[in-house]
Amino acid sequence: MLTPYPLEPPPPLPPLDDPWEAPAFALQSGRRGGWDGDRVWFAEGPDLEDLAVLGPLELRDRRVVALEEPLFVWEVAAQGDLQLTCSVAFEADRVHYERAADGSRLWLGGELPPDELLVSCYGGVLEVTEEGGKIRLRARGRDRVRLVMVAAWDEADRDRTLRALQRKGVGGVVAQYVRHAEMIEALGAKLTTPDPEVNRRFAHDKLDLDCTLSERRAGHRSLLEPLYYGLPLLTLGLREAVRDTLRGPLDEPEVRRLFAAYVAWAGADEFVRRHWRRLEEAMRNADVTHAPFGDPDEAPFESGRADHEDAAAELIAVAEALGDHAAVAMFEGVIAGVDDLPRARPWHDFDTPLDRWQITPCGLDGTVTLAPELPHEWPEMTVEGLRIGATSLDVRVRRRPGGIAVKCRVTRGPPIVVQLAPRLAFRPTGILLDGEPFSGPAVRFTVQEEGEAVWIE
Repeated sequence: MLTPYPLEPPPPLPPLDDPWEAPAFALQSGRRGGWDGDRVWFAEGPDLEDLAVLGPLELRDRRVVALEEPLFVWEVAAQGDLQLTCSVAFEADRVHYERAADGSRLWLGGELPPDELLVSCYGGVLEVTEEGGKIRLRARGRDRVRLVMVAAWDEADRDRTLRALQRKGVGGVVAQYVRHAEMIEALGAKLTTPDPEVNRRFAHDKLDLDCTLSERRAGHRSLLEPLYYGLPLLTLGLREAVRDTLRGPLDEPEVRRLFAAYVAWAGADEFVRRHWRRLEEAMRNADVTHAPFGDPDEAPFESGRADHEDAAAELIAVAEALGDHAAVAMFEGVIAGVDDLPRARPWHDFDTPLDRWQITPCGLDGTVTLAPELPHEWPEMTVEGLRIGATSLDVRVRRRPGGIAVKCRVTRGPPIVVQLAPRLAFRPTGILLDGEPFSGPAVRFTVQEEGEAVWIE
């Protein structure tokens, strides 16, 4: 399995021993890799398992993956001798390795697929062995040992990564995370509540969900579970990761359902029109025997057929809006004789603090339905920058003497039709819309600039 390849030394890495400090958020997920506990994975590449440290009890263990590159940095500092170990798992059965004479660098390469792992050690010496059918990597040093690991799909991919790291250094990798987090915070919806933990979790969800976008060997980016992560991203107003996924292959049923969900939030925009023919072709050539992501126990034919039918049902309105009568006929043929479409999929649910707003968008019609529930201990809650079609909407729910008020304001884009049906702890005796009596129980009105409805207790 593990074969020495001594013809040439391992490729050199740029100097990556510069200082870095982790920001307040975790540096665990990137486009090409991630880590969790004692495991590190590289997208469509090798995995590192059973990460462990032998040394003094008091030590500092820091880890980071790059946002864009297949890079993992592991640094341990203590007073005394240190040993860092992990197992390396390749898809290939046969793995070659090269080791520098001074033990500072190591290269591992699989045969089929030709994945690579380049390792550099600062403050220690590397060795690799095969133990019980596993490849075991060790770094021995004293006081401070830093391991830098770069994965690659091939030699060209490795060279691109090394050039990028030459410019950035480890400090630059961390700084890129900081800039990216600031950008995500500024984009999409913003939630304000009296509960700091809810607000913190909302900000964390935005960054955490965006980091589920991964680079693929085929040259495109895709969400790890397209519909499961794509729906909350759309709800949060973060559309780019969904667009990246939809730019890739549309052969998975749930990716086609994500296309329909994108239209529900964004409308039939230029992106939809540009990729509609690809979507239509994918539906015509659909393989309905595929089991969807996140549901491995369901029978492949049944689950693949169900998602295919759900996608057809959800895409009919899009085809009608685009005037594509042939696609309408095709989708209607797919769902002919099928009841209860679309079917609910519990594994699509991703709980976020916006769930208490119960938002149902219809970007094709320029409408949105909201059924917010204000917790009894909160005086108010606000969501800003809610994106439906080309419109951005701020909504504020607040408790008033004798009732609940919901105020909507368009901050950008065209007017939007809003239907409000708040979930109340009381039976309303009346409703006012901009100060005028309204029959209710739900209120539907066009927001030009702003409008407010009050449910009187």
